[in-house]
Amino acid sequence: MKENFVTNITESRVFLHKNAAKKMYDDALSHLYSVDVFSWRWVPDDFIKRLKKQTKINISSDDWVNILSSWLRFGLNNKNIDAGLLAKQLLPFFVLRAIDFWFMSENMTAEEVESVIEEQAVKLRRFFNNKRNENI
Repeated sequence: MKENFVTNITESRVFLHKNAAKKMYDDALSHLYSVDVFSWRWVPDDFIKRLKKQTKINISSDDWVNILSSWLRFGLNNKNIDAGLLAKQLLPFFVLRAIDFWFMSENMTAEEVESVIEEQAVKLRRFFNNKRNENI
């Protein structure tokens, strides 16, 4: 029998770290606008277009899989790339996704949260399976 769990984010609790999360989100977004992210060859074109048009970016599960897959593909295909620099480039996207997901999950059950994570994992697994089939 499956137990029904709820997430630990409830209306009855006051989370002071929400303000810190919002600041982290704003800082990550500001960072993306302050650096030449448009010259990073691994950032998906559709995301670049959104960055150019919007001042607030939400990174959905599909966006995250697309961004992470593109980042991984670039790293795998460019063996001499500075791995530390590549990791620093991914960081603001990770922060945006993590905070977006955290806020999205406030209104979800634990099962719904788990389902979103599982769907995301399946999409990433497809990427890795495709890369393995390409022998890269």
